Amino acid sequence: MKPWLEMLLSRGQIESPKCVWLFSRNGQPVKDFKADWKQACEKAGVPELLFHDLRRTAVRNMIRAGVPEKIAMLISGHKTASMLWRYNITDARDIKDAGKRTERYLEAQRGQEHAHLPTQ
Repeated sequence: MKPWLEMLLSRGQIESPKCVWLFSRNGQPVKDFKADWKQACEKAGVPELLFHDLRRTAVRNMIRAGVPEKIAMLISGHKTASMLWRYNITDARDIKDAGKRTERYLEAQRGQEHAHLPTQ
């Protein structure tokens, strides 16, 4: 996807340099792409894939990567944090990661406590 998106961005900068939209037609945002999306999904072998499936995955990946919430919202186009979090679906992996992070934190805290004990 990255090379394709970079090509699309470059083409947009040439064709409509003042346009702020990545997906545009004649410098205007694309508002209806259902037929194009359906055709692309069929060609890719994923005819049931919804556009919002990708948006949901992107939000989840950004949050997991530590991207600040405000930046994730700008990228995904969510206007409120509650909408962003509606897309940030958690799963068993997230719960396991939370447990591991908590365990590392507690181990570090125990290490600090031992470092402050007087030696005899």
